[in-house]
Amino acid sequence: MPPKPFTYVLSGRPMAWHGFTADTSTFRCRVGHVSQVTWKQAEMKAAVSAEACQNWVSWGFDRFSQVEDNSTMHMTFFVAITLCIVTTGFIWSYLPDFRMRDWAQREAFLELRRREALGLPAIDPDLVPLDKIELPADEELGSREIII
Repeated sequence: MPPKPFTYVLSGRPMAWHGFTADTSTFRCRVGHVSQVTWKQAEMKAAVSAEACQNWVSWGFDRFSQVEDNSTMHMTFFVAITLCIVTTGFIWSYLPDFRMRDWAQREAFLELRRREALGLPAIDPDLVPLDKIELPADEELGSREIII
C-alpha cells in the first residue's frame, strides 16, 4: 500500500503531489512538473527545501536546490550576455563597410593625396567657374551684414 500523498511547501505555496505507486514513483505536481524519485529522495528534498526556502527566492531554474538554481542562472546569464550580446557586438563592429557609408571620406583622402603629390592646392579655386556664380546685387542685400 503506497503512503499518502504529502504536501510540498515552497516559498509559502503548498503543492500537493499525486500518483505515488511503489518505492520508485513518477508523479506530477499541480504546476505540471513530472519527476521520478524514490520516497527517500522525495522526503530528503522536502526536508532540505523547507530549510533552504526560508530565506531563498528562486531564480526559476530549479525549485529544489539553491546551488543548482544559482549555478544555472549564472551559466544562463553568462551565455546570454557574454556570448550573445558582447560577441555579436564585436563581430558587428568589425564587419566591412558593405553599405559604402565611409566611401566619401575614403575618396576625399585619396583625392587629397593625389593633389598633394601633384603640388596642387587642397581645393581648386576654380572648382566652380566664376561665370556660373550669380551673386545678389547690393540693393537686394540691403543692410544685411556680410561676413567673409
